[in-house]
Amino acid sequence: MYVRTEMSLASRLGVAKGFGFAIVFVMVQLVAVSDLARATTTVCSEKASKRNHYGQHASVQFRMPQDGLDSITEAVQAYAARNRLSYSSVGSEDPYKTPAFKSLTHILQSETVDVAIHIRATNRSNIATATISTFSSKCGATEDWHPYWEIFRSFIEANKFAVVESR
Repeated sequence: MYVRTEMSLASRLGVAKGFGFAIVFVMVQLVAVSDLARATTTVCSEKASKRNHYGQHASVQFRMPQDGLDSITEAVQAYAARNRLSYSSVGSEDPYKTPAFKSLTHILQSETVDVAIHIRATNRSNIATATISTFSSKCGATEDWHPYWEIFRSFIEANKFAVVESR
């Protein structure tokens, strides 16, 4: 069985964008402002999941610039806009850690929302991890993820992010 929760465009662009809250808090906020955002959970059968190959397909780890966690945000946003992908991000911060712990996940989705690229990074490492996955809210076939991954890998090379590991 494969489960994915999707947020409406209003929530991806407004409510969840750039806030430094834990994901759980963001989801609570989404429920609280239901007129602005709606979360939809889709559960597909194991048969549909296997037939359509939902889930993560590839990943790559790469070195971020020394400027810190937010250093790739502008480049990722520009990449998303050039390639007609929606952009959102979810971050968290724990000020009680020394130094304060920060994490940021950039979320890029195709226009059909079948293909998603997640780029996860923390301030504890200069290594970011990007993954690509597929899912259909109609439990049917998805668009091909390969072209999206090829273009994303070109983005990594063009920005001279050194690849550490690729699967």
